[in-house]
Amino acid sequence: MGEIRALERADLQEVADLLVRVFQKRDATASAEMRDYLGTISLDLPDRHPDITCLVYAGSDGAILGFLGAYTQRMQLGDQQLIAAIGHSLAVSPDLSDPTAGARLCRRLFQGAQDLTISDRANPVSTGLWRSLGGDVLPFYSLDWRRVLRPVEAASHRLRRRLGLLRPSLPLARTGDRLLAQLAASRGQPLLPQPELPLKPRGMHRRDADRGGMMEALRALAGEDALHPIWSDAGLELQLDHALQKKDFGEPVQQVVTDAGGRFAGAYIYHLAPMGEAAVLQVFSRRALAGQVLDHLLVDALERGAVAIGGRAQPRLIEPLMERGAVFSSVARCVFTARDPLVLKAAREGDAMLGGLVGEAWPRLHGDRLQ
Repeated sequence: MGEIRALERADLQEVADLLVRVFQKRDATASAEMRDYLGTISLDLPDRHPDITCLVYAGSDGAILGFLGAYTQRMQLGDQQLIAAIGHSLAVSPDLSDPTAGARLCRRLFQGAQDLTISDRANPVSTGLWRSLGGDVLPFYSLDWRRVLRPVEAASHRLRRRLGLLRPSLPLARTGDRLLAQLAASRGQPLLPQPELPLKPRGMHRRDADRGGMMEALRALAGEDALHPIWSDAGLELQLDHALQKKDFGEPVQQVVTDAGGRFAGAYIYHLAPMGEAAVLQVFSRRALAGQVLDHLLVDALERGAVAIGGRAQPRLIEPLMERGAVFSSVARCVFTARDPLVLKAAREGDAMLGGLVGEAWPRLHGDRLQ
């Protein structure tokens, strides 16, 4: 039986090779870029807690056959200062004969110095392991949403992706959308419950944000949730820099929304593929203004040419998204455990900021073609 131990810098190449094999289904040596990036997020993050580490499963010969990543995030609930461990990239070599390897890695992570443990992209196997160890699944943090903006173009885009076609059929698809809209209008029916253009909720304004503006907005909005992150300047700067680098998803867009008094009403980060879909990393909003912030997001993506838009839902967004014609699915689960019942209660009741920058989606391992 192998040994579970903390990741060491000398392990990085073997771990990167394992991730390429397990997640990319390639029997190849990982690039130096991927190895070095893995070292950055595993060993060199500015807010890293010294007693909460990434874990490896080492075989009897020392070979790395399993990995569970973890980074730490300071959180707050009322007057409590908390440490969260956010698990990611659970990988076990298909050659490993020990069926308990994944469970042992998860159990060791649970036994760490953190107050709560989160993984918001757990596949069915990881979810089963989490539940077997007493963890919770949070259904309202486990929903993905998608809103079609241009039906014919969206269908064409998905078909091109399935067939591996690179040249877009944009003019024909856009003409099809116009004809469908005209047909629906002639019958006195909307094609889809789309936001009208231009849509500017009274007194609300959106604008592009630089890194400093986005950091200011996120700090102002984080307290809308009882359980929320506390970011250091260095930690948040790094997360935003990495979150914007998603070559698979297209060009990044980050905007803030303000009310008539200039206060932050919301903010969002998304990526837009050329003539394709917009992938939302996270939407932040004041609780009472979630719908208006979503309106700005939908209209901005539509004006930039998106055919559809989607991302991970959050509890306060679910009803406004339903009202705006979004559809929901669930591929990966958000799993959670905490030592304090009050922390667990906040998460179960949807009063926690989880996912996006407080989850697994921001590192470049997700969406940046590291190989």
